[in-house]
Parts: sequence; structure tokens; C-alpha cells
Amino acid sequence: MERRVYQCDVCGSERGQTNQWFIGVITGRTDHQPRLMIQPMKGEEKAREGEEFFHLCCFKCVLKCTSDFLDWTLKTNAGG
Repeated sequence: MERRVYQCDVCGSERGQTNQWFIGVITGRTDHQPRLMIQPMKGEEKAREGEEFFHLCCFKCVLKCTSDFLDWTLKTNAGG
């Protein structure tokens, strides 16, 4: 069975056996009500239609993803 190697979408680090990773999920871009959810990575989560996934290796990258998302919503006026 082939095992997938995950890479952080912020810094490019590869996932090791013991480090705690997170998934950032953005929904609602198409209906102009974007939402960002961050949750611990448990396995091979699959994106549903209309979702964007970000693999995040540490708290620093979670904060960078959150900051980038908030910056995008302000610049595009996507938040309302």
C-alpha cells in the first residue's frame, strides 16, 4: 500500500511520524461568505466540492494561514 507524503502548504515541511499537523479548510468563497476552519489532522481528509484544504505543520503555519485568509477577506471585501 502506497503511503502519501504530506507537505505543509505554508512552509513546505514534510510530515513526520510524530508531529501534530492541522488542516485548514476554506468554504464559502463562491457564495461570498468565506469561512476558515482549522482542525487537527487525523488521517486522509478529503475535500468536498467548494472546499479548499491546506495542510499545516505547526502553530506558526496555522497563524500564517489565518492571517493570509483574513488579509484576503479584507482586500476582496469577501467578508461582507
